[in-house]
Amino acid sequence: MAYKAFNGKNEQEVYLPSLSVELFHNATLVQDDFMDEDDFRRNNPTVYSKIKEYFLKNFNEIDYNGPLFNRLSSRFSVTNAALGGNILFSMGLSLLPTKELNSITNDAYKVVNDGQVLDVVYSLKDINEKDYFGMISKKTGALIEASLEMGAVLANAKKEQIAKIKEFGKNLALGFQLWDDVMDLSKEMSKGHELGSDIKKGKKTLIVLHALKNL
Repeated sequence: MAYKAFNGKNEQEVYLPSLSVELFHNATLVQDDFMDEDDFRRNNPTVYSKIKEYFLKNFNEIDYNGPLFNRLSSRFSVTNAALGGNILFSMGLSLLPTKELNSITNDAYKVVNDGQVLDVVYSLKDINEKDYFGMISKKTGALIEASLEMGAVLANAKKEQIAKIKEFGKNLALGFQLWDDVMDLSKEMSKGHELGSDIKKGKKTLIVLHALKNL
């Protein structure tokens, strides 16, 4: 859509870069799910839970006292989901036609991972609204910004136009994440996993921050 917005003429030019963005996105979701220990995403089994199901059907479970896991099925499923996410991202990079698009994607991937680190750390400490918006602008915003930037670059947009479309992407991502946090607390919206999952995991959403401040 960004490509079309800047009068890109050959739609097929963006097919593979668009697919790259989808692979990038799914790579982050696969890993986010086992970090959050979510068995379902949008009412469908997550990748690590499907891998665990495969293990239990085909191999013998072994219980043990390890420093990270206590069941072989858990180690197997998390390990392979992590590797699967890495492979998805690598596949996405292989679809990009230019070094510039490759650089945009690599930079975004680093920022998304930084945001994920903050998400985990912030669940353990007190934060404020500035911290929260900084975290989601990285975790959620970087990918949307990058996808819009890639479309604009392919359409030969001017630098100031690219800066504006990236700003739009950042704000779009913030809006999406805020609404996603609301959905986590709404049975009617049916986010697709356990109700109140974020709160049970100690995540500091904007809703939680306001509750802690005002109640």
